Amino acid sequence: MNRLRSTEGFSLLEMLVVLAMISLVAGIVFNGLAWNKPRVNLSVLGQNIIHAAASASLRAVSKGETNRIEVDVINRRITTGSDIDDIIIPASFNIYVRTGAELIEQRSRAAIEFYSDGTSSGGEITVADQKGNRRSVRIYWLTGAITSDDGAGP
Repeated sequence: MNRLRSTEGFSLLEMLVVLAMISLVAGIVFNGLAWNKPRVNLSVLGQNIIHAAASASLRAVSKGETNRIEVDVINRRITTGSDIDDIIIPASFNIYVRTGAELIEQRSRAAIEFYSDGTSSGGEITVADQKGNRRSVRIYWLTGAITSDDGAGP
C-alpha cells in the first residue's frame, strides 16, 4: 500500500526544529553583543586623557603655537579643539582638575596650555570611581612631561 503524503507545507516537528535553531542562534548573537559592549573604566579614561594631552603638546610644538586641553567639570567633558573626539566622563565617575603654578583646584572649568617650546601651564586631571579608585594624569609646567598614576582613595 502506498500512503499518500502531502508535499505542501511543513510538519509541526519541522517547524519546531527550525524555531529552536533560530532561537539558539539569536540567543548566541544577542549574548555576544552584550559582552562586546564597550565598558568605560579608569584605565580607559586615563589613557584617553593622556592621549589628548600628548596630542595637544605635539601640535603645539609642531605648529609653533599655543594649544590647550579644556576640562569642563560641570558638563563632564574634556576637549582639545582638534580632530580628537571629546572625552565624556560618565556620571559614575568624579573628575577633579588642578591647574596653574599653585595647583588651585578648579570647580567648573579649567584649561592646560601647551606652548611651542615644549613647556606647559601644568596641571593635574584626576578621575575617580565610586569605589575610591582613581587615575591621575599630571602635566608638568617646566618640561611639559605627562605622567600617570593609579591609586586608591580620593
